[in-house]
Amino acid sequence: MGRKWFFENLQSILLLVAIIFLIKFKKNLNKKKKLINIFIIFHIIGLIYYFGEEISWGQHFFNWTSPDFFKVYNNQNETNIHNISNIFDQLPRTLILLWCGLSIPIILLFNNFLKIDKNILELICPNKNLLYVSFILLIFVLPDFFIDKLDLHPGASGIINPFINSAYFYDIISLNFIRLSELHELIFSFYFFYYSFLSLRNLDKNNDKLKY
Repeated sequence: MGRKWFFENLQSILLLVAIIFLIKFKKNLNKKKKLINIFIIFHIIGLIYYFGEEISWGQHFFNWTSPDFFKVYNNQNETNIHNISNIFDQLPRTLILLWCGLSIPIILLFNNFLKIDKNILELICPNKNLLYVSFILLIFVLPDFFIDKLDLHPGASGIINPFINSAYFYDIISLNFIRLSELHELIFSFYFFYYSFLSLRNLDKNNDKLKY
């Protein structure tokens, strides 16, 4: 319980700071760049939703009793949406995973051939150091993903691998001996925090002439 509490609160702090940084970033953007402004607005709204769901919209801190609707439909009796259905849980989680894990590698790869507009490139990737966070996330995601999709784990299909007669091996290489979901969410939160920090730093370095 203590470890879960620590991870959840650390994620919340990272998300809250990311939101503050992005709001400040948005205030300094060139208003004429409508597409970029819209992107940042949606980014902020998305993070506010993520932050709100993470703290059950304040219930984790103020400990109120969930309304009857959430007592009936929420599988943890909390005031949030993502525990109501997999659609509200796994779909947003998958979209976040794709964004944090693949958006920067893909746009940097395409930029080698297509020379993407500088504003768009810096909007997606304010600094190439963010690429390391994407790689770390993929390291903790891909082994478990392939083992699950290929049904390699003995516990997945009930069939014992003739060469490796233990599920422990797959737990090790998939990193399932730790709470992967908690770790993924922590990396998501750090990604957004680092992204917002780097974006704001770019503006601070060029406050006399905004990049965007």
